[in-house]
Amino acid sequence: MSIFRLTACKTLVLLSLISVVGFSQSGRMMGVLPFHNEGNSRNDWVSRGIDEVLYNKLSEINSLSVYERETFRRILKSADVDVSNGVDARKAFSVGKSTGIEVLITGKYKVESDNLSLTFQMINTYTWASFYDETFTGPLSDIFLFLQKGIQKGIDIMQVSISPEEMRAQREDIIQKLSAGLISPVDAMQIMNPDLDPIEAKQELERIRAERAQYSI
Repeated sequence: MSIFRLTACKTLVLLSLISVVGFSQSGRMMGVLPFHNEGNSRNDWVSRGIDEVLYNKLSEINSLSVYERETFRRILKSADVDVSNGVDARKAFSVGKSTGIEVLITGKYKVESDNLSLTFQMINTYTWASFYDETFTGPLSDIFLFLQKGIQKGIDIMQVSISPEEMRAQREDIIQKLSAGLISPVDAMQIMNPDLDPIEAKQELERIRAERAQYSI
């Protein structure tokens, strides 16, 4: 197994271990569907890791409610809604009707060597339409960064309010991952500012460093 795959695997396992069981009971109701593996079946573990990361991160936002995983899947099975190959308008409506979920998070991915292509999608079950759809590509070890960006961009589009305490906790989490070497300074800047591309994030870091150097003289 390559160093990139080992790094990604360790990150996902760590996050799955700290994943909380309980979720907020108030706020906009969301559901997480398994991400579909479009590549070799030996990479099915990635889908399980994505699942854990999404539940963990979304549960930290008090203004969101996340449908309990096993209950959600039992309801889908009893309602005969097959989402294993993606979600179309009819299925999105069926999910919303059966569960009261307003927003679905789903997607697909493909791993080739140590490269990952990850499509992150958010669907409104009332309008049956996808309001956020983005594909991230890069090293498999960047999977946490891609998921973090997807969550942040979706939250921004939904205009979900985040308390100062939650913002502080998110920043502390980013700083810890930065200190542990799980993400780079550019990655951290992009997570905190999802609209920045890698070049813009690097330029912003250089600007901040230049200002600090100027004031430290």
